[in-house]
Amino acid sequence: MRKQNLPEVLKITKPGFDQQTGCWIFHDVVVDREGTHHPLPAKAEFWQVGGQNIMLKPPPEERHVPRRVAEGPLDLCWLLTNIEAAWGLHGVATLGFFAATLFANQFAAKLGWFPLLSLWGPAGPGKTSLINVLQTCLGRARLGSWGPTKHSTQAAYHRLLGEVSSLPVVISEFNEKAAEKYGIDSLKGLFNRAPVATRAARNHGLETYAVPFLAAVVFEWNEQFFPDAALASRVASLLFPERDSKKSLAPFQAISAADPGLLADFRHQILRHPKWFLERLFILTREEAAWLYKQGFVEDNAGERLVQVYGVPMGGALCVAEMAVEARTMSETALGELRGRLRELMAREAARAVRSFSSASTVLELWFDTVGADLNSGSLSDFNPRSDDNGEVWLSSALLRAKYAPPAWNFVELLKEASEQGHLLHAPKSESKYCNPDSEKFASQSCRVFRFRREAFFPTHSETTT
Repeated sequence: MRKQNLPEVLKITKPGFDQQTGCWIFHDVVVDREGTHHPLPAKAEFWQVGGQNIMLKPPPEERHVPRRVAEGPLDLCWLLTNIEAAWGLHGVATLGFFAATLFANQFAAKLGWFPLLSLWGPAGPGKTSLINVLQTCLGRARLGSWGPTKHSTQAAYHRLLGEVSSLPVVISEFNEKAAEKYGIDSLKGLFNRAPVATRAARNHGLETYAVPFLAAVVFEWNEQFFPDAALASRVASLLFPERDSKKSLAPFQAISAADPGLLADFRHQILRHPKWFLERLFILTREEAAWLYKQGFVEDNAGERLVQVYGVPMGGALCVAEMAVEARTMSETALGELRGRLRELMAREAARAVRSFSSASTVLELWFDTVGADLNSGSLSDFNPRSDDNGEVWLSSALLRAKYAPPAWNFVELLKEASEQGHLLHAPKSESKYCNPDSEKFASQSCRVFRFRREAFFPTHSETTT
């Protein structure tokens, strides 16, 4: 009996970009480096691409959305317009980052890094809904987000980071306690594509393995927490404001009602010309980072790195917009206007992030910018920040410790510095231990607010220009 020659099949376990074959491999299609799409033949178990037999064995939780374009391809201008209307420019920048993740490994191979993304802010703006829509655009079913309650060990959490390639891994609702338990500070190495350490999954052995990191990390949380500036400077942080439900409801419903198979055409269009997209991503990232640098808020190496980080979501979003212009669904004028709006947004976000590395004397300015407070409008009257006629700033103790505090916030050092410089006028009796012990007025105050000299934290126009 003649022995049958069985074909040699290369088994791929990570959906996304495969470095060995140079192809993007998904459940239903393989895209080669030239952008040619090879659908899986009917009743076939593997692809034949470039003389190789390729089979995908993805993680069980990784499910896909089949692409369907019965009425024509996805209109990228329609997608950009509705995302901006539903989630603002923050949504457009996030879309750009998700598009760029398809090229994360090629990007890092050339520049040596790829950023992390942080979506944060109060509950309600629809951060999770946006992530679900964008995952669908990448041809992935709604995977949900990884949170501290779903995996009990740091090893399991680290293994998750190594299950996909050139696709986003969403980490949801970390708080300070969980961040310390699961070692969020160790993620700074992912910026340079360092492997993650984990342990055996089946036998619970003590051996440590280095799992290659090929994905892209997206944080999604209400309270952003980074333990140090080294990690924060590697993350493009986007603070989502509260959403105007009347204006955003219609576009949100339009996207939610769209056929998931149509939204999955987004990935198909991005990968149709992969060499062009990657080259434009490099160019636009450099251009936007250079523009941010010229705004003058960068003072050190961490700040220089940060403006490069913010160039990636901007570059990705503009690449998508240029594709819409090429398809004649968006005008050159609209593209220029979108670029201007994105620059304004990213300048604010990057400046806020850079100031989080500053000293205590600038931290109050950062805090007010973060929550969008106008001292004279009373917009945060429930939290009791206000400026009186004497030019003083009043802040409650609870507010100073609030969730909006930036990464570099040091409550004790702020009070000590303000007290030593004579900028802290009054403090609650319960907080007097943090202040100058030689000053009896602190112990005698029964009020529940701190009173600062306003000019100490908000320089006048003449001081700023000087």
